[in-house]
Amino acid sequence: MRRRRRKRQKLLFIDTNILLDFYRARTDAGIALLKRIDALQDKLITTYQVEMEFKKNRQKVILESLVALKPPEAFITAPAFLAEAKTVEMMKRRMQDTRKRVTKLRDRIKRILDKPFLHDPVYKIAQRVFAGESQCSLKLTSDELSLIRRQAWRRFILGYPPRKKDDTSTGDSVNWEWIVRCVQRTNHDVVIVSRDADYGIVIDGQAYPNDWLAQELRTRVNQQRKLLLFTRLSEALREFEINVSKEEEQEEEIQLAAKPSIGREDMVKQIEEFIKSSAFEELLTKDPAEIRPVWAKGGSKS
Repeated sequence: MRRRRRKRQKLLFIDTNILLDFYRARTDAGIALLKRIDALQDKLITTYQVEMEFKKNRQKVILESLVALKPPEAFITAPAFLAEAKTVEMMKRRMQDTRKRVTKLRDRIKRILDKPFLHDPVYKIAQRVFAGESQCSLKLTSDELSLIRRQAWRRFILGYPPRKKDDTSTGDSVNWEWIVRCVQRTNHDVVIVSRDADYGIVIDGQAYPNDWLAQELRTRVNQQRKLLLFTRLSEALREFEINVSKEEEQEEEIQLAAKPSIGREDMVKQIEEFIKSSAFEELLTKDPAEIRPVWAKGGSKS
């Protein structure tokens, strides 16, 4: 009789940027999607580092919504001969109603900032995640904290990924070292949900894990262990056989579309650096006919 193949067990790590993006959700479907991680408490990899980054940046993301939420600045002014028209009167009433609703929303945001544990649905879900007591929850009181920090520091000074070019802290290294420790402990594969380029690249919507990280996981644990990378939580949840509605998928698509691509961010940064450079100042003094691509290093004049 043919033996049934054993299903591969997986752990889930959700990066800070994914949690913060739920403050940009436009419909209730976004919160409904985030709530689905409650069913995976025993499979979640959490760290105090992600908790700190979430709580450090949460108010800034909420403030963006508050600034964008402005009531109409002025009432409609119609010509005198139309002043009594029903359409104009209706528009004025609706504008007054809109101003009242916007004011109420701004008051609600202030309550969310004041008492998040009562009024902020995203904060309450995130807090349940951070407060979990699973074997893959790294807290400031954990016995393994000192070891993980030493390993993270060594990784940081060696320049190993995950690490951004301008990083000045070992935060990403702490997260990765703890991910590896959890995989060693459970012998499970790991699913990472992140939109940071230091975990891998995205081409045509498909995420590819960083080669070194994937190899390191196999080397430090065993050759069977896999690193799976997703930029959408809805896609990652399918790896845990959790059904996601079309509305939840569409909400996450809207969030992702609102963000500039990794390639565009890098290009803008390169252009900004070039404008500040002496090469750009030199370029401004040249005759247009003599101009050539001066930002290419090692180029020779022809």
